[in-house]
Amino acid sequence: MRYRAAPLPGNGEAYWHAEPVTAALVAKLVAASKERDARVIGITGGIAVGKSTVAAALADALGIPTVSTDGFIKPDSGSRKGYAESFDASALVRFVDGYRATGVATAPRYSHLHYDVTSHDDIAGEGLVLDGLHLGHPLLGLRDRIDLLVHLDAPTDVMADWYLARFQQLRTTARDDPTAMLYPYRDMDPAALDGMAMQVWRDLNALVIDEEVRAFESEADVVVRLAADHAVITIETR
Repeated sequence: MRYRAAPLPGNGEAYWHAEPVTAALVAKLVAASKERDARVIGITGGIAVGKSTVAAALADALGIPTVSTDGFIKPDSGSRKGYAESFDASALVRFVDGYRATGVATAPRYSHLHYDVTSHDDIAGEGLVLDGLHLGHPLLGLRDRIDLLVHLDAPTDVMADWYLARFQQLRTTARDDPTAMLYPYRDMDPAALDGMAMQVWRDLNALVIDEEVRAFESEADVVVRLAADHAVITIETR
């Protein structure tokens, strides 16, 4: 059995990456969650590695909601967007603490298509799967609030390929959506657009992964290493 990427409710965007998640991986994460009686589960790792896809499959298996921390990125983060400092750590801590205390919360929903927060969701449940960058980074102050932290990793060049595939999907969708961030570039040569995206990868995303994401892999309870075909290479439990 395989779980496929599901659309986010309301905005039609798919959890990325749009590749199947094996039931075996989900079963192992469910077992680890139950073993630790985890109420808040974090799925972290590199950019475009599949955090939201795994989070959605795990949340579905556990019957609890999932929230992406992308909605907590500061709107004025500029060229530092994606680094740990670009997240509103105090708002994230208040959100997680409030949810743990009451079982209800309102979460901002980030749209990759619009490159911004587009709405808010009211969530409720006995647990939560939180997905996003830097969940083990001390600047966010979340590690002690996460009962089970899962780190996903793949070779950097593989993540670059997945990032480009996501970008290509977004630019195709943006051609028919005047509100999309890439809509003004709809008549630009696709190869040139892809080149711009990969420049962003080299100048920003790859640095974030090397300098800040992998640096805190040791904070994770479970590390999942993925191959280029999205197959699980190893699952390391700590």
